[in-house]
Amino acid sequence: VFVKFYDATSGTLGTGTPVLTIGIPGNATDDTAMSTSFGGLGLAFATGICVGAGTGVADNDTGDPGANGVIANIFYK
Repeated sequence: VFVKFYDATSGTLGTGTPVLTIGIPGNATDDTAMSTSFGGLGLAFATGICVGAGTGVADNDTGDPGANGVIANIFYK
């Protein structure tokens, strides 16, 4: 599964170009927790933050990871 972050106020997975794509390893029996640091500088989003998850890495991928397959908690300041 690939989690994709977009600089937009709304969107549809498979349209637009993600600012950041993070691959999540596949393992049906484990939860995965991840923390990404940008050296205290953060990652700038000028318009908004939209997040989507798909089964392929390509920007235009629309594969559905399934219900409750990905949960994201996003914190911003």
